Order: sequence, then structure tokens, then C-alpha cells
Amino acid sequence: MSGPYYEDSAVTIYHGDCLAVLPTLGPCQHLITDPPYFGAVEAGNRRSLWAYSKKADPGPKARSFEFEAMSSERAGQILGLCKPSRWGLVFSDVEGADVWRASLPEGWRFMRTGFWFKTYAQPQLTGDRPAAHAEAITIYHASGKSRWNGGGKGNVWSHPTVRGGDRPDHPTPKPLPLMTQLIELFTDPGDLIVDPFGGSGTTARAAKDLGRRCVLIEASEKHCETAARRMRQEVLL
Repeated sequence: MSGPYYEDSAVTIYHGDCLAVLPTLGPCQHLITDPPYFGAVEAGNRRSLWAYSKKADPGPKARSFEFEAMSSERAGQILGLCKPSRWGLVFSDVEGADVWRASLPEGWRFMRTGFWFKTYAQPQLTGDRPAAHAEAITIYHASGKSRWNGGGKGNVWSHPTVRGGDRPDHPTPKPLPLMTQLIELFTDPGDLIVDPFGGSGTTARAAKDLGRRCVLIEASEKHCETAARRMRQEVLL
């Protein structure tokens, strides 16, 4: 493996497959990541968009999400390689959350399923079923006593999807306010977060703004460059 694609005092970005990079990293406190959906769900999303595009013109066209779909085998490998000393937060479609829970290595405790409620989300374009306006977050913890900064707060976080000029060059970016809120709740200043599916770098950007550190791994060089460009901006908070 070559050296980092980008590095500063808070963030390190690696361009490569996370299964190759993760074994080279040292210990971390947290894993916070947004992996691809599992194969059946991603294929279904593409079929729905294509069916809609056949009914109306102009309209949304079938699209590629630019990354390989997740599998249960790969999910287990990733969680087995990255074992944080505190929290793990893994985004997924609601239907795939049970696969991530079942993939947890022995000794790690499932704590709760959280939900990102997408305010102002896109409707179901086919009109034949309810739209998916929430994503699940599988929340787990290493053995030992757990602690977070949320007190008695709940497990649902409401934020709009990223639109317009705020949207980075990525097909599925997470909102910066959402990631900022989660990092504030689950981590402390100086903590190290690992994100094996770094995308456009939103997790790393929020971590840097909040005085945390982050190692980001991303398979696409284009998205690595987007993330690096965001890291070069001044700290926003």
C-alpha cells in the first residue's frame, strides 16, 4: 500500500480498498461509516428509477452509484478488521440493519438501532409503495462500560438531505449537520474516528471541525480528491 493520499494534523485519507488498508492502521476509538447498501436493495433502487423513467420523459434515469454493493461476507470482514475501543456507528437501509448487527464480532455489544429521518426527502417516484425516508444506524460498543454525550436523548436524528450548492460531487453524501451532531454525541475531542467508506469526506470534515481526528479510506480517487479539497478548507467551527 502506498502512503496517504492526503494528510494533515487531524485527517488522513487513504485511496484504496478498506480491506487492504484497515490491517495497517493502529487502534482507534470509533468507527463511523456509511457503506454501500446490500446488493438486492441497490438493484431494486435502480429498477425503480428505470421503471419511472419509462413512464415519463423527462424524468429520473437509471443511475450507477459508482461503488460495489455490500455483501454480508464483506460486512463481517470489515467489522472484524476495525475494532474500535468505544463506539461503532454504521449507516444502512432499514432492511439491511439486521445484517450489520449479525456481523458484529464476538465481544462487541449491539446497543441500539438509530435512525436518520430525511426531512424533505424525495417521494417514491414509482408511486407503488411508501418512500424510504429513513436510514438505519447500527450502534454498537466494545466490551466494558459505555458512555455518550447525549444523556437521555433519543435515537432519531432529523436532517434534510444535501441539495443545491451544498452538495459535494458524490451520489449519496451525508449532511454535514447530521454527522456533526453524531460526532458530538458519541465522541470526545482528540478521539480518533475511522471511516472505511469515506466518500466525499463529510465524516472527516465534521471530525476536524470538532477537534477530533479521522482516518478516511475511499476506493475512488475522484472522491478522495473531493474529500481532500474539503479538508483544505479552514476549520468551520
